[in-house]
Amino acid sequence: MKRVLFSLFVLTPLFLPAQKTNFSLTIHFKLIVPAKYVYIFMNYERRIDTLPFPINDILNYKGVINNPGTFQIKTDSSAPISLWIDSTPIFLSCSEEKTKYGYTQLNINSLQGSDDSKLYFQMTVPRSFTKKLPLNLTKEERDSISKSDRFHFGYDLVDSLFNIRPTSPILPFYISFYQTLLEADAVSSFFQRLTDESQNSEQGQKIKLFLERSALLQKGTVVENFIMKNFKGRKLSLHSVSAKYILLDFWASWCGPCRAENPNLVKVYNQYKEKGFEIIGISLDDTKRDWIKAVKKDNLTWHHISDLKGWENKLAQKYKISYVPYTILLDSNYRVIATSLHASQLEDFLARLYK
Repeated sequence: MKRVLFSLFVLTPLFLPAQKTNFSLTIHFKLIVPAKYVYIFMNYERRIDTLPFPINDILNYKGVINNPGTFQIKTDSSAPISLWIDSTPIFLSCSEEKTKYGYTQLNINSLQGSDDSKLYFQMTVPRSFTKKLPLNLTKEERDSISKSDRFHFGYDLVDSLFNIRPTSPILPFYISFYQTLLEADAVSSFFQRLTDESQNSEQGQKIKLFLERSALLQKGTVVENFIMKNFKGRKLSLHSVSAKYILLDFWASWCGPCRAENPNLVKVYNQYKEKGFEIIGISLDDTKRDWIKAVKKDNLTWHHISDLKGWENKLAQKYKISYVPYTILLDSNYRVIATSLHASQLEDFLARLYK
């Protein structure tokens, strides 16, 4: 069964030459939650293949794609894993584990494939930024050193890859993966070092959007007042929401990562709402029924607005939001404090602000 991949990605597909790459994928699953289906998201092809879960736990999957690119693999109940697929056959073993948030996560235990496939896999392997710090530092000093360590780790890693594999199609993914740590200036310098082909690739264009968005949402920038309707048809303006801190949360009912993040965001909201923290959920849905259903099912009790224009949402367009979930944290004067915070990062951030 095949379905069109709907609204997982923002950019209009690039008209690249059709190279017709044959691919082969073999996955050995070790699940803790029985599954009926395996979902293969072919990101560059804009489609999903839905396959019956193999009886022997080993999936053999072959096909043809127009260009090498990223796939996402998930089962009925798990969050997806991401792979780089090209003409070299891939063999991987993945197991499932429960997270502290209650959902299951697929983890890759081993992978055989091309150098680019291995490089893409290594990009997402958990890494430690821990470093022994001098005694008697304040928390602010510790945070500063930790941030500096993370920046240099990401910068040195990407820089070394340019020296080793300067034309690898994985480089834009590495830049994107570390872009929050690297921030705009470093990302811009790396973007200029990419080949023309990589700059013009879909991931390259996403980096370009990141740089444009960073310029629009620099720390201290005042977000202009806006008006949009809630699902009761009533107008809500930004300036009608008065709070010490306001989170603009761009999301959608069809966005799997958004829905997985919602329980964590609910936890943070309940923890800080009595202290002057508020959220405005800005939905990129285009179907009112799906939007309302998701709000109620996920128990999202904050403000919700949408113009029901999907990715054509006027705020998403104005601030060049190229993926969801995406967040913008504002102070009481609607000035940008931080952007692109996951719920765990937001919780830490608010803990410091309210200290």
